[in-house]
This record gives sequence, structure tokens and C-alpha cells, in this order.
Amino acid sequence: MMKKENIPLVIGLCIPVLMIIIVAISIYLPTLFAPEPIHNFIYASWHQNYASHHYYVDKGKIVREESPPPYKGYEGNLSSPKLFIYDIKNNQPKEIPLEQAQKYKLDSSKTSPDGFEITYGSYDCDPFFVGCRNHGTVYLKGHHISKKLNIEKNQNYYWRNFNFIGWIMD
Repeated sequence: MMKKENIPLVIGLCIPVLMIIIVAISIYLPTLFAPEPIHNFIYASWHQNYASHHYYVDKGKIVREESPPPYKGYEGNLSSPKLFIYDIKNNQPKEIPLEQAQKYKLDSSKTSPDGFEITYGSYDCDPFFVGCRNHGTVYLKGHHISKKLNIEKNQNYYWRNFNFIGWIMD
């Protein structure tokens, strides 16, 4: 049997434990009820600062357009972007040729029809000035959840070299 003088001690120890449980529930509960993303997407990636061409969506189809070099004499240093289809269910990219990408109907909206969008990690610096990190990590965010994507990209120091093209509507 508990003595009356121990009740404040028990309450004082239970409050932090209850707070931890409440915070954990408030963090993980939304992920249990969030819908799973269903729309795959296509993106391009390249390994230099400048690409020889770029892709965009016109009337639901992917279009390739040549990019001029940033300045004279730079023509040989342009890289050719590769196209990838991202399988949301398996969280994996797969390189595809332009001909295959042109078979899909695409939506270039920022947000997918099921309410998700592509976002980047942030640029931050260590508080003790150990160094800064550019988080070129790509996330799928929506419905109060965020999921890291295994994006196949060639990132250099200054550029993210990831270009979202469009959500696959088929």
C-alpha cells in the first residue's frame, strides 16, 4: 500500500513519462492513417553543372529541348541528362530511354493528384562551425508525412542536378 507522502513523488515521475508518450503518439499517429502515395514520376539527372538539353512537359507528353552552352568554348563540357522513372511502391528509380518516357501521360504540377510533392533537404551549418552540409536529399512530402526517396542523381558541390519532369497519370 502506498503512503500519502509518496503520492507527489509518483505524480512527479509519471508526468515526464506521460509527456513522452503523448509526444510519441502525436508524431507517429498521423503516419498510421496517412494514405500511401500511388503516382510514380519521371525525373532527369546529369553530372555536370550544365546540361546539353532539358526536358519539360507539353500537353501531357515529355519534350526534349536543346540547351545552348552557357558561354562560348563550353560546348564539350555539357553533360547529357538521363531520364528515370521513380517507382513509388518500391522506392526505387529505374533509368529509361526518352522513347519509353514519351509513352506516358504526364502532369507537371508541383503536387501529385494524391496530394504529395517533391521537396529537398535543407542547407545547414554545424553550430560549432565544423562544416556546412548541403542536403541534396529528395523527399516525398504530403498528408503530414515525409518519406526519403532513393533518387539516382549525380550531385556536385554547387548543384542538385535533379529535375522533376512530371507525375505519371496512366
